[in-house]
Amino acid sequence: MNRELRYIYLKLRFSLLVAGIMTVTMILQEYYHLPLAYYGIYPRHTEGLWGILFAPFLHSSWGHFFSNFFPIIALLFLMETFYNRVSLLATLGISF
Repeated sequence: MNRELRYIYLKLRFSLLVAGIMTVTMILQEYYHLPLAYYGIYPRHTEGLWGILFAPFLHSSWGHFFSNFFPIIALLFLMETFYNRVSLLATLGISF
């Protein structure tokens, strides 16, 4: 594998991991009819605090899923490429 492709692969790895978690969550939700909306954000309710952790991975429909899927891959890849030293910490901080 040449050097440029290896560099792109290394930078794309984290964004593909996050997108994979989103995909697995959506497939499990649809296939097993899991009520994962319970773990979404509910303003002014203490039960909604779990949504702060899980909402980035939960989607209400396939349209909602795909409208977030490609942008999250692109944005995480760009952040990993240009802000390598702080990208993981920034991603966790923004997510939570």
